[in-house]
Amino acid sequence: MKTQLITALTVLPLTLVGCTVEPGESTPTAAKPAPTATDSETPNGARKTVVYSVKGMSCQGCANAVTDKVAKIDGVMTCEVSLQEQRAKVELAEGGSAEDVETAIRNLGYEVAPEDANPAS
Repeated sequence: MKTQLITALTVLPLTLVGCTVEPGESTPTAAKPAPTATDSETPNGARKTVVYSVKGMSCQGCANAVTDKVAKIDGVMTCEVSLQEQRAKVELAEGGSAEDVETAIRNLGYEVAPEDANPAS
């Protein structure tokens, strides 16, 4: 009797590095989920909004990576990233660090600089 060996092939999704956006491709804005009940306990007067220029994002996956990374930083209330505008708008709670946000974005491989910092209204 002959024995046959069966080999199973598992296909895993791959993340592409250096991806590009085709002309005319839509670029929706990625946003952090709404604040939790704990987040809402921070008084509005203690929040500040910082807009960053983020250069080097070439696809929505890049924008999503920035959103995901920034959203995990302590003190970040909201994060909206626009691929088309090459910007990130971040709302920080009292004690939130704009420098931590810059470092996180820079560690992803993008050029980042604050454009504007204003108290949230």
